[in-house]
Amino acid sequence: RIAKKYLLQYGDTVLFMSATILSKKLFCKWLGIKQEEAYFLKVPTPFKTENRPIILDFAGEMTNRKIKRSQVKALPIIRKILSKHENEKGLIHTNSYSNMDYIIQNLPSSRLMYHNPRNRERILHEFEENNENAVLVSPSMNEGVDLPYDKCRFQIIYKIPYPNLTDKQVYKRMRKEGRWYDYQTAIKLMQTYGRGMRAEDDSCVTYIIDEDFKTIYNRPIYRKLIQQSFKDAIINPNLLELKK
Repeated sequence: RIAKKYLLQYGDTVLFMSATILSKKLFCKWLGIKQEEAYFLKVPTPFKTENRPIILDFAGEMTNRKIKRSQVKALPIIRKILSKHENEKGLIHTNSYSNMDYIIQNLPSSRLMYHNPRNRERILHEFEENNENAVLVSPSMNEGVDLPYDKCRFQIIYKIPYPNLTDKQVYKRMRKEGRWYDYQTAIKLMQTYGRGMRAEDDSCVTYIIDEDFKTIYNRPIYRKLIQQSFKDAIINPNLLELKK
């Protein structure tokens, strides 16, 4: 109801550019744009698939009901990844401060950096300037963060980045239309994936350890929304097959 007033009335032609417009139909619907009045241009990624691999190494589902058991299983997986990238910088995306705290408290390492809501920008700057093998553990580096080349050579998606249902607006929009919630989850996943891969000659390995990715990947709505370039980068897709 407000898009026309605040976004669309300032010109005869409006250009939206984003790496995460995942559906013309839904994008137009939620902004009140008639589909027949919109052109949708999709440009393939210039980033080579082999430079941005996605490795599935599941610890278990990180849902509220199963996370305590899965967190324990995640620790040796994270240790293994840190050892594999012992001379490189990386990110661990936790999607919540409680998950971040669990890792910091149960995985002692001088490499790990973390922040709170008040010092986020300062810690991010310190991480960027760090020339060693620092690893930033954070719930809020999914978007607006540019970490090219040696600033981030690997990242771990600890938990699928579902929007926070304790946010009243998120909860009401999800109840009004579940596809909006799915769409936002897919967007955050795509954005998270892109934090360390910023140029054609860049490289960054992404690990997904939340087994709930298997569940969402096999849902038709996510199969449509998740970009083909993301699917192509998964090097062990056999782990995504659901048990019959």
